[in-house]
Amino acid sequence: MKLKEKKYLLKEIGNDLKIDKKLLENYLLPRIACLYDLSKYFLVEKYTQREWKELITLHYINTLYSPSNEVFRIHFFIKNSVEPENYLGFITLRDLPEPNALLSFVYPNFPIFLPQYKKKFQMEDTKFFVMDYPKPVHLSFKEMFIQTFPFYSQDGVVARCAHADIVMVCKYLHKKWNFNSVHIHDIVNSYSFYRTKLFPSDGLLIYQIAEIFANNRIDICIKRYGDFKKDFLNILDSVIESGFPVILATKQHVSVLIGHTLKNNSEKDYIIYDDSGYFL
Repeated sequence: MKLKEKKYLLKEIGNDLKIDKKLLENYLLPRIACLYDLSKYFLVEKYTQREWKELITLHYINTLYSPSNEVFRIHFFIKNSVEPENYLGFITLRDLPEPNALLSFVYPNFPIFLPQYKKKFQMEDTKFFVMDYPKPVHLSFKEMFIQTFPFYSQDGVVARCAHADIVMVCKYLHKKWNFNSVHIHDIVNSYSFYRTKLFPSDGLLIYQIAEIFANNRIDICIKRYGDFKKDFLNILDSVIESGFPVILATKQHVSVLIGHTLKNNSEKDYIIYDDSGYFL
């Protein structure tokens, strides 16, 4: 497979999905900047993805769209060679002519991605502690393994931020710790508390999220910040350092805490997957 220079990426995507290049620059590029900005070459292929097929079955088959069952999988490289040491990871794009619903998954390859990220942003004195699991990637008749934690982006109709966070967390828990596999269809059908219309989804309440985990046999613990102000960060640290992600809920939004950084002066920041628009 021949890699292409990244300057041709938007043109190729735009032609395949019939989306104006300017819209892709405004809506897609900011959301994949972490991989795109670090890369020099890319490769596009069609790929069968369960989550996209579920969205089609649940909703898009009943719309005026005529989506393919496959997504576009785009691989990013730092050099013009399909080798593990050059592989930053990949994204998948839904077959939709809607730029704000285009992004599906981001799979960063942390062993390659993080050193490049630290170099670009002059963070050589910072250590990254992030949850991951080995994922096989088949490309150009090769099998490569990446260490990753998947980022899933809502489509805004079937999956909102809470659905997306549950997908991310459950995929990690299943692959890393052998918890039950939970998919979008399971999420949509796993709660009854204050259930209203399904599509377009209004999102999920914290008790609906808890019910979904419980009905899929995944034990969770809900902590309210107001009850643990003094020890809240210590609680977060103890959970994530045990290898378990945390869903952080505010009044109107949820995000996923997947690790933390540590500088030489012991200053710490948290690493968050936030589906309000950006990856890291």
